[in-house]
Amino acid sequence: MLSILSLKIVFLLYLVKGQDNCAETKAACEDQTDCSSCIREHPCCVFCYDEDFPAPRCFKKGKTTTCNQQFLVNNTETKIASNTIEFRSVSDDVDSAIQLIPTEFNVTLRVGKPVNLTFRYKPAENYPLDLYYLMDLTKSMEGTLNKIKTLGQNLTILLENLTENHQIAFGSFIDKPEMPFYMTNPENYKNPCGIDFITCEQGYLFKHRLNFTKNINEFIEKVNGSRLSANNDDYEGGMDALMQILTCGENFQWLEKSRKLVVVATDGFMHLAGDGLLVGHVKKINNEKCLINSEGNYRSKIPYDYPSLEEVYHKLKAEKTNVIVAVATPKAYPYYQQMSQMLNNSFFVGQLKNDSTNVLNVVKEGYEAFAQLVTFFANTSEIRQLQVDFFTDCEDNGEWVRGSMCSNARIGKEMTFKAQLMLKECPSHDSHTIYVEENNIYEKIAINLNFAGCMCHCSNMRKGAKCGNGFWDCNKCTCEDGWTGATCTNRCENNHEKCRSATNGQVSLTCSGFGDCVCGKCKCYFPYTGSICQYKCPTDKNGQICSGHGECVENGQCECDPQYSGQDCSCLESQEGCRYSDGICSENGKCECNSCNCERGYSGRFCQICDQCKQMCADYDLIVAKGHNVTKGGRRIVLDSVEDIPEDERNCLTRFTRDDGEYCEVVYKIQSVKSDFVRIKTMPPQCYKPVAASVYVGLIIGALLVAGLLFILGWKARNMIQDKREYNEFVKNRQMNQTNENPLYKSPLVTYKNPMQQVRVHEKTN
Repeated sequence: MLSILSLKIVFLLYLVKGQDNCAETKAACEDQTDCSSCIREHPCCVFCYDEDFPAPRCFKKGKTTTCNQQFLVNNTETKIASNTIEFRSVSDDVDSAIQLIPTEFNVTLRVGKPVNLTFRYKPAENYPLDLYYLMDLTKSMEGTLNKIKTLGQNLTILLENLTENHQIAFGSFIDKPEMPFYMTNPENYKNPCGIDFITCEQGYLFKHRLNFTKNINEFIEKVNGSRLSANNDDYEGGMDALMQILTCGENFQWLEKSRKLVVVATDGFMHLAGDGLLVGHVKKINNEKCLINSEGNYRSKIPYDYPSLEEVYHKLKAEKTNVIVAVATPKAYPYYQQMSQMLNNSFFVGQLKNDSTNVLNVVKEGYEAFAQLVTFFANTSEIRQLQVDFFTDCEDNGEWVRGSMCSNARIGKEMTFKAQLMLKECPSHDSHTIYVEENNIYEKIAINLNFAGCMCHCSNMRKGAKCGNGFWDCNKCTCEDGWTGATCTNRCENNHEKCRSATNGQVSLTCSGFGDCVCGKCKCYFPYTGSICQYKCPTDKNGQICSGHGECVENGQCECDPQYSGQDCSCLESQEGCRYSDGICSENGKCECNSCNCERGYSGRFCQICDQCKQMCADYDLIVAKGHNVTKGGRRIVLDSVEDIPEDERNCLTRFTRDDGEYCEVVYKIQSVKSDFVRIKTMPPQCYKPVAASVYVGLIIGALLVAGLLFILGWKARNMIQDKREYNEFVKNRQMNQTNENPLYKSPLVTYKNPMQQVRVHEKTN
C-alpha cells in the first residue's frame, strides 16, 4: 500500500513539475513577436496567426484562448515511438527473417535536445551464405588447384556446418594479357607456358566460370575443368576480378539477403590503380557497370585502369561483402595483412600450408571472424544538421561505451545498442528519414524524423480586411504588385533616387548593385541588407543568413534567436553535446557552442584523450599501486575505480608486487591534470601468485637432468642402431662372398711314391 502511495506521489510531482516548466515559459513566450522565434523559444510556446486575434500571438500551450485551431501553429517536445515486433528466424522464406528490432522509429527532434533510441540485434540461425571462390590460376598455384579438386564432400560438410542455406560460385583471374604483364609474341600468346614446355590456357584478366549454385558437385566439376595459365610477374589482376564480382551481382545470382563472402586464393600480389598506365589503360573503371558477358568473359578489350583500394573498399561497403584472402606463400602474407588494416574489417587474411590442406580451415576462420563482428552506421549525408552517435554494451553488464562495434556476436545471442540523435540546427525541411544499418546484413531500421520548433506553416493564407491589397501570411501582410505598407494600402511609384546614396558628390549604384528598387525601396539580393543594400549579412557554410538562427537587421548584423550567439548565430548555447561519462568535456576543456574546446594537451571530441599522459605514467605508478587518494606536491590525486576503460583511452599500465606476494597489473587512465588536482581512472587489478624461486631452480635442474638422460639414451640408442646396421651389412656381404681357385695357380708341394717300397712292405707281411 505504501509503495502504491509513493508511486502516486511521484506521478503527481511529475505532473506538477511539467506544469511548472510551462508556467515558467509564459513570459518568455509572450515576449516573442513572430512565429519562428515563438516556436523555437520553448516547446510550450504556440503561435496564433489569425489576423483577428489580439496580441500577444505567442503564448503558453494550454492557455484558454479564442484562437481558431486552424490558425494555430502547434509546438512539441521531443518524442519517440517505435513499432512492436519480435525477432523472427530463417524459415523457407529468407525475407521473413528479422534480426534487428524494432524496425521503425518515429522521432520528434528539437535543436540541442538529444534523443536516445534503443534497439536490439540477434543473429539468426541458418542465415543464408553466398560464397564466391575466386582463384589465382597462374602456374605457381598448381598445388592449390589440385587440392581444391580433391575437396568434394569435405567442402559440403563445411558449408553445412556454417549454415544450411548456402550456395557457391567460382571464377579465376590471371592478369591483363598485354605487355609488360604478358608475353605477346605469337608462340607464347596462345600458350604462355610454352617456355617451360608445358601446354596451358591462353591468358585472360578474369573469367566467371560458375553462377551461384547449391550443387557442390557442379562446383567441383568446374574446378576440375579449369586449366592453369601464366603471366610475367608476381602481380596479378585480382582486384579487377573482385570489382567485377561485386558489380555483376545480379548476373551472377547473388541473393539480396545473405552474408556475402569472396574467398581469394593467391600466391602473388595485386595490381592497383596506376599500374594500368604501363599498358595504356588510363580510363577510370566504372564501378556501376558490369563488363562480363553471359559466357563469363569480358565483353571486349578493356581500356580501364585497375581499381584503387579506396574504390574496392567503398564497393565492398556498398554491397555488404567481405573478403577472405587465402595466401599460399609466406612472402605475400605481410602484404595482405597490411591491406587488411587499410580496408578496415573488410578483409580476413589466412596463410595456406605448403600443400594447401588447410584451405577449408581458412574459410571457416574467416567466416566466423566476420559473423562475430557487428557494426552499425547511419547515413546522414543528406542531413548535415543531424549528429548520430552509437553506444554499445557488448558484455551485457550495463557498462555503455561510445562506439558502434562489438566482436562477440554469436547465433541466438541478443545484443543491445543505443543510437543518440542530436539536431545541431534546423534543416530546411520539416521531416526526413534516415536508416540505421549493420555492415554485413541487408536489414535496417527506419527512423522517421520530424523537426519541432523549426518552421512555421501558415497554410491558411487569405485576403483580409487588414491587408487591403495583399494576403495575410503568418502575422503580416504580403502585398500585391504596386502596393506597399503594413496593410498594403499605399500605392507606390518607382523613385530610384531613394534607392541611391551620395557621398562626397559620388552617387552610388541603385541599391548598391545588390538589389532592385521597388516603390522607392530596395529589395536586396541574398544575403545583403540595409536601406540601399549596403550591408552583407553573415552566412554559415551552408549559405544560411545568420545560420538560420537569427535575423539580419539593418546594419548587417545578426540578432540571434534564444540559445544562439556569435557573429553569424552559429553558436548553440547548450552543453548537451559536451556531456561525457567523465563530465562536461571530461573536465579537460570548455564547452563552447555545444562542442568541446580542449585545454592544451587534451584531444578527442570530449577532450577524453590526454596526449602527454603516457609520458607521465611513471609519476603515478606507485600511487595507483597503493590504491588510495593522496596529496603530493600540493596536488590532490584522486583515484576513481571503474570496471572498464575504452581501448583508445588506456594510457598507462603499472606492475607491482603486493605484501602478500601477489604479482599485479593495473591498467589506468590519467583523465585530467590540473594545478591543484589530478584525476585518475583505474581498472580492477589483475593479480596472480608468483612461483617461488626454489621451484624455478628445481624445474631447471630437473629439466637439465632429464635432458642429459635423454641425450645419453639417445646416444646409446644411436650407437646400438649403428652397430646393428654394420653387423647386418657384414653378414649380408659374407653370404654373398664365394671363393674360387685360380686356374693358373700351381701348388709348390709335390708328392713322389717309390714303387719298390710297396713290394717290400708286402713281403714283410707274408
